[in-house]
Amino acid sequence: MKERPTLADILKDRYHLQPLPEEGGYFWENFRDDTATNIYYLMEQGDSFSAFHRVAVKETWALVTGEAGNSPVYLYVLDYDGKGGLTKVELNPMNPRFTVPPGKWFAAEVVKQGSFSLVTCFCEPPFEYKYFELGNREALSEQFPEHRRLIKKLIRRAP
Repeated sequence: MKERPTLADILKDRYHLQPLPEEGGYFWENFRDDTATNIYYLMEQGDSFSAFHRVAVKETWALVTGEAGNSPVYLYVLDYDGKGGLTKVELNPMNPRFTVPPGKWFAAEVVKQGSFSLVTCFCEPPFEYKYFELGNREALSEQFPEHRRLIKKLIRRAP
């Protein structure tokens, strides 16, 4: 007997979401012009997190939906305050949007065990892979030693 597809599987199919092997999760670019880009991005709790990375443009994350209403997403921004600190933002129905400043290291994960979250990510100016940098576990751990455990958790493999 064939298993019923999960809501996450249905969304992956409906929005043509493709795996992002290095960063994690699933995405589909649904808008691009000379001023901005937008993607749908789905993460499932567990190994489908968004690994620490940075882009040279501002990126706004907005919660769309998730399992059991809305599974919160934690966004972690390193050096947000310019002092080596960490800002942790919970995206949820009461706080559905956050903009990551250009050039800041950030990662994201789904909070609720066994769930998923679908977000949109809006980059202005447009996202270009040449401005994307995946985090290096060793270098980030050295730069932010007080956050070493989180960095290890949210980077897939040592470079």
